Amino acid sequence: MAVVKELIDKYESGRGTIKGKTHTSKRVLLVDKYPGLTETGVPAYRDPHPIDPSLLVTQIDYEGYGGLDETLEGPFKYRMSKITVTYSTDTSGDTTMSRKEMEGQVLDIGGFGAFLTSGNTVERPRNIPIGIWKIIVPRRVLVEPTATIASLWNKVNDNGFGLEGYTFPAETVLFEGASSRRVWDSEEQAIMYEIEYCFKVNFFGWNCGYDGAAGVWDIILPRQFAVADFSGFPG
Repeated sequence: MAVVKELIDKYESGRGTIKGKTHTSKRVLLVDKYPGLTETGVPAYRDPHPIDPSLLVTQIDYEGYGGLDETLEGPFKYRMSKITVTYSTDTSGDTTMSRKEMEGQVLDIGGFGAFLTSGNTVERPRNIPIGIWKIIVPRRVLVEPTATIASLWNKVNDNGFGLEGYTFPAETVLFEGASSRRVWDSEEQAIMYEIEYCFKVNFFGWNCGYDGAAGVWDIILPRQFAVADFSGFPG
């Protein structure tokens, strides 16, 4: 077991910072024979502060000195180390939960209506602008769900689909695809996949068009987009 002494007088221990709603505090420890971060007596990542348990360890900095001890293994071969432990109430990492983008598109709704002045029937199909929601949902996972992404790509929801706290009606949400990258997750201590799922919402329905003769929006057969079960997706 290492000998751990806290340096308080004229050192950083006991000092802290309050910025907005975030409280940060540091402790400086002098450690004898410190072979690694798991050594008994030294705080570990996410450990609570001994006085204020609302503060958790978010960072550990070490500085070795006093010569090398070849009997030790790993990067901590110094006979003594100065350890600076940073505690903070901000442990979230400001993770993005989702984001929305609004975009305009032009929709062909077919021939209908008449001109105001002449009263002549509009024979050509008419285009109208509609608003489309683009919703990006990020996730971080150990295993990339390639098969699920491929099976749902370019399909629409077959039933009501919950997203962003709202349940969208059937066939109004199109899964446009996903992008991913491999990242190192310091909390999980593992390589993970950071995936951004892209959905587009059309409140008229992706397989609908305007029936001018009937004066209603209706599904056009055959459907342009196949339907799929989005239950539990993206998780």
